[in-house]
Amino acid sequence: MKGFSFFEIDSNYEKEITKAFKNARFRGQKVNIEVANKKK
Repeated sequence: MKGFSFFEIDSNYEKEITKAFKNARFRGQKVNIEVANKKK
């Protein structure tokens, strides 16, 4: 793993953003998105 970032998004856009990054690449590397579980 070369690096990682965490960021928050409005949950109303979760599906749209996840879909947009489905086949995304950055500098030749695949971009992976994982949606975190909400804190209890």
